[in-house]
Amino acid sequence: MGLRNHYRYKTTNLYAMPEAFFGFGSGSSFGLFVNGIYTLKLRSREDFLPYAGLGLGIMKIGESEVNNTKLGFNIVLGANLFKIANGRFYVDMSARNLFKYTQLAAGYRLPF
Repeated sequence: MGLRNHYRYKTTNLYAMPEAFFGFGSGSSFGLFVNGIYTLKLRSREDFLPYAGLGLGIMKIGESEVNNTKLGFNIVLGANLFKIANGRFYVDMSARNLFKYTQLAAGYRLPF
């Protein structure tokens, strides 16, 4: 489960995307990352906007008894999909620490 927000830099295609994620199971996990995302505008497509980015943060993945909190590097690839109402569906993949930990995400982005 996770939360993220997008802060657009002026009228550019560059966004700051802070995010937090939490994992549940035999070993708990969490992470806090700040990503820089660039949206690629395709002239012929309004309903498909791919994006890519990089980020840094901290994460803990594994058993609670072990102190395995570490710095992480993040590569993000995804796309904003079709609009419904004022929001937009999206799907992306985050590869943390050069694909050691990979997260697939799909969701609905609300405008605020």
